[in-house]
Formats: sequence, structure tokens, C-alpha cells
Amino acid sequence: MLMKNSITILLLFILFQFSANATVYYVSNTGNDSNLGTTINQAWLTINKVNSITFSPGDEILFNRGDTWNERLIIGDSGTDTQRIYYGAFGTGTKPTIDVQNNETSVIVSYHSYITIENLILKNSTNNALGFAVTGGCYGITVIGVEIFNAGNNALSISKGGSDILIQDVSVYNASNNGIYLNGSPANHLSNVIVENCYVSGTGANDGIVVHEDGNGGTAGSNFIIRNNYAELCAEQGFDITTGSNIHLYNNISKNNVQGGILIGHSANNITVERHTSIDEPTTNTSAAINIGGTVPNVVVKYSVIKGNGYHLLRVTGSNVEIYNNVFVYNGGGAIIDFGNDLENLTFKNNIVTTLMDGMGRIRFLGANRPANHPSFDFNNNIYYAPNGVTIYNASTTSNYTFSNFQTTFSQGANSLETDPLFIDRVNEDFHLTQNSPAIDAGIDLGLNQDFDGSVVPFGVNYDIGAFEYFDTAATSAQAFEQIHSIYPNPATKRLHLKSNIAIEKVWVIDVLGRKMNTKVIDSSIDVSHLNNGIYFLVFNNNNELIKNKFIVSH
Repeated sequence: MLMKNSITILLLFILFQFSANATVYYVSNTGNDSNLGTTINQAWLTINKVNSITFSPGDEILFNRGDTWNERLIIGDSGTDTQRIYYGAFGTGTKPTIDVQNNETSVIVSYHSYITIENLILKNSTNNALGFAVTGGCYGITVIGVEIFNAGNNALSISKGGSDILIQDVSVYNASNNGIYLNGSPANHLSNVIVENCYVSGTGANDGIVVHEDGNGGTAGSNFIIRNNYAELCAEQGFDITTGSNIHLYNNISKNNVQGGILIGHSANNITVERHTSIDEPTTNTSAAINIGGTVPNVVVKYSVIKGNGYHLLRVTGSNVEIYNNVFVYNGGGAIIDFGNDLENLTFKNNIVTTLMDGMGRIRFLGANRPANHPSFDFNNNIYYAPNGVTIYNASTTSNYTFSNFQTTFSQGANSLETDPLFIDRVNEDFHLTQNSPAIDAGIDLGLNQDFDGSVVPFGVNYDIGAFEYFDTAATSAQAFEQIHSIYPNPATKRLHLKSNIAIEKVWVIDVLGRKMNTKVIDSSIDVSHLNNGIYFLVFNNNNELIKNKFIVSH
């Protein structure tokens, strides 16, 4: 409840950030620094002029769309909790661009609080492109709709702590180090941070979205929401969570990151990963699509789809970990799942572990003192399936086991099955269940309330196994009505196909911000090849009732 209330306060800050008595200043490539700057016709010319002015709480500094500046912007004044200083855009066309052409360490730097930066393009810094570093912590920082290219270090960096931070709809292309970097500090920790609807592509040395200790082990703080983000082509992980507490990652996508989708470790604690999608993470033999390690206490991974051709899909070396209602899909690589040394309190339930190939890598228990039947391990109500059979390795006996031998030898997984889960379309990667799936009603109640699609669970007499609850298309409940449409493949690359048992009057696609995309239905399919990678919603109109299904575009 504390985290929810804090986020609500943060959003109220944003709503009331401007004063009726504020002054609006304009900056344009056709302006003049001798002008007053207070009207479009009296706009200033340079950012150096902006840097020389003292601004008051509630003031707005607007840059002309379509224009470019080659000077660094230094934010020299603070707003207040109800009257922020705002830096944004005016006019029509492309966002204003600040391109420092590798002649400046940063594009924008702020040593002040209660600042909003919106709808700017930042390019070619030699260090952090956009940096916030306030002694004692920065407060009330909002960054919306900013695009960052070719950062010499981190694209967006927040250090020295602070609170009430919103990073929304930020895009990062090619950062030498990290994309969005939330750094720890010795004393002034971060709290109440939202990172949402952001896109990070290409980091040269490290990660996409990061909550990290500082160089001296200082923690980043607590209460982070990281949702609806997409991270791909990073040198290490898409999401690096190695410090902080009460961190909730959900509805995120990671794809083709060299060392995996999510790393959780070091001093991080109370971490929830929910409705995550990991796609083809080309991991090394010491990492994984989902890698949970360090001294991590209290991690939950639930209702996620982890598919890849990397070395591991899941690697757990930290204790107090719960893995619930996920789909792990092997598509080449090494061991599909590794459980490491010295684990305690490991629960693995309601998961489907399967393959797109004839066989799959082994599931391995690597701790000589932690066999599969260790007293604090609980593996049950799972489905394992490979056409050529499932192999489980146990280090304490240095032996491989078939699934049935594993059950007999270790008395583990009595209610688990080795059988085909009967997905709607395994080849095209639609991992929803068919009506005859053995996963239906075969799960256990773990206190969960929403599946991967966000639908309320359970639907039937019990929970289903896997990331998707099956909904009977003949049922008349509102819950079933929302699911009578099938869309596949999901993620989609070129076309999204539709199946329905009722007439569909109208279909359209919206993005996570609610914007309607330019698409149309032809032969029960939609061309999505022109859409950017990310999360979208297919919205159906049936008898004036809207039905919304989530899907992913991943080229």
C-alpha cells in the first residue's frame, strides 16, 4: 500500500507542476539572444542564452520543433513540488534536437530538483547524455518522450539518490555503457521510481535498464516500478537489478541481449518479475535469460514466457526464490535450467518446460550438497515435454535421469507430468492452451490473480499450468467472453492472425499509450511489419462491447 500511495503522490506532482503565473520562454534557430524570449516572435537563439538565465518555479523553456542546437544545456535552477521548471517543445514537426557532436561530456546535465524534460532529441555526448546528480538527492524529476542517440557513457543517469522519479516513453539508441541507469549512493537512496514504456537498443558495454549499486556498494533504495519496457541488443542484460528493494518488473520484453534478459543479484531483495517476455537471448554458460543469484532474498518470477536459443533460460544461484506459472521454451543452446550450489527455499510450480525442437538441454541440479530432494526444495505441478524425452541431471549423484526415474529416485514432483502441453500452435509460438491440454486445472493455488494476458485466474475449478489460463469459448461468463478470440503468433514479426467464434464488427491496434496504429484486417490477419518492436493491444468491437488482447511485435 505504501508503494501505491507514493506513486499516486508522484502523479499528482506531475499534474500540478505548473503555476498560472509562470513565464514561458521560447528558443528558435531564427531567434536572437537580445530578444525578450517570452513570445515566439521574440525567441532566443542559443542554449548559451538559456544557460545564463535564472528561472523561477513554474517557468517553461520551449525549443522549436525541427530545429537543432550544438550546445550543452545546463539546468541551473530548481522548481518546487507543485511548480516544476519545464523544458519541452513548441511548434510542429520533429522534436527539437540537441546534438553536441562529441564536443561535450553531456547533452543535458541537472544539479537541481523538480524538473520536467519532455519531447527532446539528445545526441552524441562523450559521457552521460542526460544526467541528474543533486547533492542530497534529486526530487520530482520527470523525463517524457526523450530520444537519446550515441551516448558516450550512460544514456540517462540518476545518481546521488532522490525520490519521485518518472521516466516515461524514453528511447535509447546506442549507449556506450548503459541505457537507463539508476545508481546507488551511500546515504541518499532513490525511492518511488517509475520507468515505463521505454525502449533501449544497443549498449556497448553493459545493460539496458539498470538499478545498480554504486562503486562502494551503496544501494539504490526502494520502491521501483519498471513496466512496459523493451530492451534489446545489449552487451550484457536487458534489465540489471543488482540492488534495491521492493522492485516490480512487469510487462517488459527483452530480446537478443548477450548475457540474458534479466539479472537479479548482489543486494537486491523483494523482487517480482511478472508477465515478462524473453526472446532468443544468446546467453553465455554463466548467465541466462532469467538469472537469479547473489545473496538475493525473496524473488518471484510468474506468468512469463521465456523462449530462446541461448545457453540457459533460467539460472538460479540465490535463495528464497519462487518460480510460478511460466513457460520455458528451448530452441537450442545448453542446459535449459540450472539450479546452483547452496540454495535454500526454492519453489518451482505450475510451470511448463518444453522445446520447439525434438530434444532440449538438461535440467540440472548442480549443488553437490543440494540434491533435487533437498528439504527446502519444492518442485510440483509442472509439465515437462520434449519429443525425445526429458533429461534431469543431479550433481550429488553425478547422474542423468529420465523424468520418471527422477520422480522415483527423489520423490519430487509427484503431481508433475511428462506430456505434451498441447499449445494452440507450438510451431508458430502461440503458447495458449487448447481445450484438451493436460495443463488445464492441473495447477495448484499459489495466490495469483492474473495470467500473462492479464486475465483473472483461475477460470475453471483450479489453476492451469503455464503462463496462459485456458478459457472455455462456449462459456457465457464475461471472463470467457474476453478470451474467445485467438491471435497468433505472439510475438508476431510480419502478420498477426485472428481466430474468432463470433462475428467481429471492427478491429484496430493501439500501442501502450493508447495511440491507434495504421493497420487493417485482410483475410483474418493484420500486417504488423511496419510497427516498431514493443507491446500492442488488439481491440475488437462486438455488439458495442470492446474486447482487448495484448500482443507483442518482435522483428
